[in-house]
Amino acid sequence: MSSARGSTPERRQPRRREQSPEPAASAAVSIALVLANRDLLAEILLRVDSPTWLVRATLASKSWLRVASGPAFVARFRALHSPLILGLSVIGVQSTPRLLPFPQPPELAAAARLAGLAIGNLGRDSRCEDYCNGCLLIEKRDDLSYVVASLLHEGEGRQRILPSPPRLGSASDGPGLVFHSRHMFFFDDDATSFLWLVMACDATSVRASFSILRSGVWGVDQSAVREIQQDPVHIVFGHKLLAGGKLYMSTSAGYILALDLATATFSAVELPDGAAAAIFATVKLPHGVEHRASLKFSRAQQSGFYLIYAMGLQLHVWHGDGAGQWVLVDTISVCKACANLNVQTWIPDDEHTSPVWVVGVGDNAEFVILELVASGIVCCMQVSNRVVEKVADGGLQQSYGASVHPITMVWPPFLPVPPVPE
Repeated sequence: MSSARGSTPERRQPRRREQSPEPAASAAVSIALVLANRDLLAEILLRVDSPTWLVRATLASKSWLRVASGPAFVARFRALHSPLILGLSVIGVQSTPRLLPFPQPPELAAAARLAGLAIGNLGRDSRCEDYCNGCLLIEKRDDLSYVVASLLHEGEGRQRILPSPPRLGSASDGPGLVFHSRHMFFFDDDATSFLWLVMACDATSVRASFSILRSGVWGVDQSAVREIQQDPVHIVFGHKLLAGGKLYMSTSAGYILALDLATATFSAVELPDGAAAAIFATVKLPHGVEHRASLKFSRAQQSGFYLIYAMGLQLHVWHGDGAGQWVLVDTISVCKACANLNVQTWIPDDEHTSPVWVVGVGDNAEFVILELVASGIVCCMQVSNRVVEKVADGGLQQSYGASVHPITMVWPPFLPVPPVPE
């Protein structure tokens, strides 16, 4: 081809070398070998960020599903991954129940909305008694009935009414009665068994009467009595935890009161040094002065339980065996851990008010929800790495008399039923 400027030679495109299929085939073989190795595949799946992504991964392959469904794998995955928190249920006295949502990754947004709707529909006559693995145990005060609300369950069956608990008259009919209260607890993690407890105190003794609901039938009434030398209100209304067949109750006498449900007997578990003064902290509210426990118990995965309390601006985490033997797990400076929150005021105006309120804790003391009283900041701290995230401003003090529970995703996650290998 020619032009006024002369002829231009045709440019030859460089010949592309045809790639041999061998490297690609070799890579495919290597990948197949890895994914076919159950041990290597388990190590890969353990590094998935969350149970939500684990469920999605199991949908890709039947072999992946078999690995993820194994009890050993499930236990290892749980040990490496803390539960995902959707928010805080705030259920107060004659106020609309609500979910205070946490900042969520996109994959948890639908679950948080579902839990929020379920809590919002509970009604103003509701009081939260306990929480377990996606289920709230609710007392309906209008008719004194008890309901299990499945927060992540859609459609019919979201609420299940429990059989009416028996009347445990021996706990409340004695002479000299000063305080009387009733409580309902989840007895097992599967939310099918329940403990019904009636507490009664006079000036010198405490009596607990209880019955256990199994397979829809209430068991034989049992009771235990113990002499006391303290203000009985602290026993009746203090924090309680049911773990390992025992009910642990905070007191103001320097020990934890333990009720053994198998033997129907009381015992005293001595507190570790320094914990007694932190049990009841005075917090000023618009409605007056209320005593709120700055101490919380947490279920341990193996045995015993955890004790978490705030003393000033220090957070202390202990593990106990239930018999008075304690091991200090961690001591955390709340100021240092919350440095990223830019807290302007740490000390309340009232010198008798505790600066840190322990709102709630997770199982195995994996996380703790704190309210920084002077600033009104509510935050969540992961205990293992001390990562802190702000949840809300304004505090929870306006929720006078409310029960507050951290709401987490269900564990173990609902995996498809693995096929039977041929």
